[in-house]
Amino acid sequence: GIQAVNEYNDWALRMAALDPDRLRMVAYIKPADTVDYMIEQARHLIDRGIRAVQLTFGRPPAGLSPASPEMDPFWAILAENNVACTIHVGGDPGYLTSFAWKNAPAFALGKSESYELGLEPYSFSTLHHSTMNFLTCLVMGGVFERHPMLRFGAFELGMSWLGPFAESLDMWATGPFKRRLAPYLSMLPSEYIARNVRVCPYNDVESIEVHLRRYPNLLSSYCYASDYPHMEGGWDSKRKTFERIADLGQDVVDKFFV
Repeated sequence: GIQAVNEYNDWALRMAALDPDRLRMVAYIKPADTVDYMIEQARHLIDRGIRAVQLTFGRPPAGLSPASPEMDPFWAILAENNVACTIHVGGDPGYLTSFAWKNAPAFALGKSESYELGLEPYSFSTLHHSTMNFLTCLVMGGVFERHPMLRFGAFELGMSWLGPFAESLDMWATGPFKRRLAPYLSMLPSEYIARNVRVCPYNDVESIEVHLRRYPNLLSSYCYASDYPHMEGGWDSKRKTFERIADLGQDVVDKFFV
């Protein structure tokens, strides 16, 4: 598996060099036992033109909480070099210690199979849980406070969870844990999310326009993605999505597509 990742990263480096101003190839940071090895990988990729990296997020990176001060040098090298940190569906092995949760007739696999995600109701309904776990550490643990330029993207993980998630973090941060979190947070959790976090919808499934109306404070966090050429990206998604959100105004359209 590591050899395959190395070959992919080599390919990503070659592709990024074709047109550095337009192509943003995403290279993998391989699972590591130490932060130093994560930093070593990041420097190698950044020095050769990579502008975005992807992490696995089912297990703690280098065995640490993402909010641990020991992780700060890694987040710093990304932020200081304007390199986006991303996670993607299928990148959370290890989050569940058991797969028995989906051993039920209603969750049996259908006609299609995927190496990325389980194409059945349980997996799709829960795929954002590991994302919220990772982001809770980054937001509530003060990572975006300490590294305000760190950009974080959660891709092909849906968007409908983000608004309620941000509301929940705000509730805890302004309620029971206001005093405890005061040394670590100078803004609302939702404000860090709006500034630092980007997510994209399942175009043919989620009510994109509803969430854009419901959570105007998070408009900067919602982004278009096609997932071309995969079937779950939908057909003619850019046109259909534009038609759904056009009446929200040009500013909203620009934020979402640009």
